[in-house]
Amino acid sequence: MEDKKVRAIIILEALGRPPEYIHEFLTNHVEQLKNAKGVQVLSQTVHEPKKLENQEEEAHTCFAEIDLRVENLYKMMEIIFDYMPSSIEIIEPDELNLNLSEVNGFLNDLSGRLHKYDEIVKIMQLQSNQLSAKLQIMEKQFLNNALVASANATQIEQKAEVKEEKPVKKKKGKNIVASQ
Repeated sequence: MEDKKVRAIIILEALGRPPEYIHEFLTNHVEQLKNAKGVQVLSQTVHEPKKLENQEEEAHTCFAEIDLRVENLYKMMEIIFDYMPSSIEIIEPDELNLNLSEVNGFLNDLSGRLHKYDEIVKIMQLQSNQLSAKLQIMEKQFLNNALVASANATQIEQKAEVKEEKPVKKKKGKNIVASQ
């Protein structure tokens, strides 16, 4: 791709809790970007976290606005994949000239990264399904064990009640039992 420097404003966002953690996480994320090769951060603002309303669990959101300059459009694409900004506005240059070889290289890189992300998602889905199946087995075992324990406890209680019965009188070889 053409070696024209690209200036852009990007927005990075974080969601989570506690608010101090997401602010620290985003600040560190911006620091990593500042230290990346071929990236010059012109200005940055990490805003304070805000509580999300209407959520079942407490969550906060935080965002950073970063004005940066990168060595070329290809580097900008790397930043997009590596940092996943929620918004990108290219400020400079007004025009970019791309040749077919550069576009093919970029599209192949894009395709490769998408396949890698797809592979990660599929592995995570498989692991999730395996964990879910194991959890269902454990749940059945737990319920079975709870039923057995309950039955055993009932038997123990019944045996204890039988032991509490005492003979009162004997009549010609027969015991008369009275319950307490």
